[in-house]
Amino acid sequence: MENVKKLFLLTMLLTYATTVFAQNDTTGHAIDIQLKKCLDETDNPTTLSMLACTEIAQIAWDVKLNQQYNQLMAELTADERKILKSAQKTWLFYRDNELLFSSTLYNNMEGTMWELVIAQRKLEIVKRRAPKLKDYHEMHEQGK
Repeated sequence: MENVKKLFLLTMLLTYATTVFAQNDTTGHAIDIQLKKCLDETDNPTTLSMLACTEIAQIAWDVKLNQQYNQLMAELTADERKILKSAQKTWLFYRDNELLFSSTLYNNMEGTMWELVIAQRKLEIVKRRAPKLKDYHEMHEQGK
């Protein structure tokens, strides 16, 4: 019974997180919409199926992040590229260490639900960076 409660709470957490992130845009980003659809399509949600949905979304956000980064880098001056490259390396260092910490912390807790929390944390970190790079690009374009 305790596992059912944990699974229910985790499903609610993932649904809430997806809803909150989708509210950044009035229609929600296509990646978030696909994540919600993937989570909703599962008749009998398991840790494995929710992990798969979350990982697909995280990979999609990572691709989006890299597209935004490359697009911005292509339009910057040499000095600006050098600084952005340094900032991105610092962000990657933060991302990797944050994930190492959260993975270590949650892996020491009982239950498979913590695997989902780790996956959601990874998704959140990458998802927050991509729009920032897009904002820089749009501001750069407006400033020309």
